[in-house]
Amino acid sequence: MRDHDDEPYVVIQERSSDVGSFLLGLAIGAGVALLFAPRSGEEIRGEIKRRVKRVGDRASDTFSEARERVEQRLESARISLEEKKQRMTDAVAAGRAAARQAARDARREITTKRPTTGPVSED
Repeated sequence: MRDHDDEPYVVIQERSSDVGSFLLGLAIGAGVALLFAPRSGEEIRGEIKRRVKRVGDRASDTFSEARERVEQRLESARISLEEKKQRMTDAVAAGRAAARQAARDARREITTKRPTTGPVSED
């Protein structure tokens, strides 16, 4: 007998939503219940079709609702990003204007403090 503990192996794990699992279990349970019901084959097939359609409609509705929520969140994120971009643009523009004003003030300060008479003596 060979020991397989040293051989590599792959673990595949899938995650599914609780709603999807619930709907799948519901469909399987309904199908099994219908198979054991005392009805004719035609009645059972018709009931299975109706229930499968109902489950499909619910799954479609759930998907549509989830898609709508994702779209709303994306739109909200886009709007938030645009607002932040505009605030940043405004802040940069204000910073540039303040820098230009500070440069003008500094030049004006320098020109008003210069001596206008004769050479400067060094003591």
